[in-house]
Amino acid sequence: MNKIENVMIIFGGNSPEHEVSLRSAAAIYRNIDRRLFHPIPVGMTRDGRFYRVVPPADGADFVLSPETCLGDPLSFTPGDPVRIGNDEIDFVFPIAHGAYGEDGRLQGFLEMLGLPYAGCRTVGSAVCMDKELTKRLCAEAGIPVVPFAVIRSADEPPTAAAASLGYPLVVKPVNAGSSRGVTKVKCESELKAAVEEAFSFDTKVLLEQCIEARELECAVLGNGPFTVFPPGEVVSTHEFYDYDSKYRDSLSADLRLCADLPEETSALIRNYARKAAEQCEVDGFARIDFFLDKNSGAVYLNEINTLPGFTSGSLFPLMCAENGIPVTDVLTKIIRSGQELSSKRFKFEPLAE
Repeated sequence: MNKIENVMIIFGGNSPEHEVSLRSAAAIYRNIDRRLFHPIPVGMTRDGRFYRVVPPADGADFVLSPETCLGDPLSFTPGDPVRIGNDEIDFVFPIAHGAYGEDGRLQGFLEMLGLPYAGCRTVGSAVCMDKELTKRLCAEAGIPVVPFAVIRSADEPPTAAAASLGYPLVVKPVNAGSSRGVTKVKCESELKAAVEEAFSFDTKVLLEQCIEARELECAVLGNGPFTVFPPGEVVSTHEFYDYDSKYRDSLSADLRLCADLPEETSALIRNYARKAAEQCEVDGFARIDFFLDKNSGAVYLNEINTLPGFTSGSLFPLMCAENGIPVTDVLTKIIRSGQELSSKRFKFEPLAE
């Protein structure tokens, strides 16, 4: 009988997306194939400590609290086998959305520990988390992006950059996800508050020309050549698909798992998604988002999410299921992709003294 592999699911962390991460981790824990894997949930508290977590007996979402944390904080040392209790860890599924979990820092730490893991490596995670770098790299590859400007200091007056783009525009943190800190600005009098809100999440702020657009998303699987599924669509009753639309108001958005598009438009978006994944060092899985201008029909890359959500309302697992791959099989494919990639990459080895 084949060995059942111990998979550590890491979630939580010091990020505005902390609560979303708890829900994604619970869904992964519920749906992972128990014939192949033994899931071990490990939560990161907001102060950066790791704890093994007791999963809710009723299958509900995780709650990272003193009542759910088992024992003392976990300690990991490069060069030593990673054990949790009596279990030696074979693989890690990081699902800590946002800063410290999705931006390459956690990925680099796992590489130092010598652990194979799911998703993008350190460089790809860092690049895709930074919306400015993503846009510049994709534009270099011939993938259109909406005109934008970047404010690098809260003391830098944003009015000139905003005037060059015109109103309305969208203000957002460069390194954040789940639409946290994002504001639609209709006139100059609204600009200052929007920029301050974005700077409360990050040290760089993106100003982006606002277009009347459909929001389309592609699920991507593999290490290249990539499997890119037909785009789905988010139709929000809010002004844009913000955090409340995604996670608090289930009736505020219509998720269409297969967007109603002309075949040539769908093919173009999938081609752009494939090129973006190659250009930005995507590995394993990602969700790549686009705008489709309602007036001109032009397609623009929006962003790349290297740890897309796995909640019940997350488009990534829903689109995969719509295309014949249920969530349990998706998780297995992601884990196998991570193992394949790890076997080909340099592994950290401490130097002998």
